[in-house]
Amino acid sequence: MESYTFEKALLSDVDAIMLVIEDARKFMALQHSGQWQDGHPRIERILQDIALGAYYVIRNNGHIVGGLALLDYEADYEQLLEGKWLQSGPYLVIHRFAIISTERGKGLA
Repeated sequence: MESYTFEKALLSDVDAIMLVIEDARKFMALQHSGQWQDGHPRIERILQDIALGAYYVIRNNGHIVGGLALLDYEADYEQLLEGKWLQSGPYLVIHRFAIISTERGKGLA
């Protein structure tokens, strides 16, 4: 039986996180996406996210199968190129989200 948890990542999780990211990078390349094909996100960025307490992992029976950075600020959103925000106030941003191929299509995203 599958048992998923969502929890803050630990520094000891970084190797497993990078395996998930590399798997997602390959999947995006097969989909002809240019995203992450330049090597991002790099391990240094993931380590920084973990140190900030902003990187979370999804585990299935204890094994890391996904991860994401959950941030409460994004400098790029200070100046919108078009339109305007519908409301002001706090917000959360999801970055560096990846799910390993064996878990795709299960509604984890």
